[in-house]
Amino acid sequence: NESEICVSGLADELGTTQSAVSHQLNVLRTNKLVKYRRDGKQIYYTSVNQQVQSILEKGLQQIAD
Repeated sequence: NESEICVSGLADELGTTQSAVSHQLNVLRTNKLVKYRRDGKQIYYTSVNQQVQSILEKGLQQIAD
């Protein structure tokens, strides 16, 4: 899926640890803002809808800046 990203990819993109990213994604998953699928040892996350996707992208952009 084009909007999927794994924890390691997101950690690399943000310049942070996989542990920190996993913790935040778990919070988002608990609140049903992202969904996930497992492929072997990797877990891939995606937003639940376009509005959530837009919010997440804006947040990531703020972190990157």
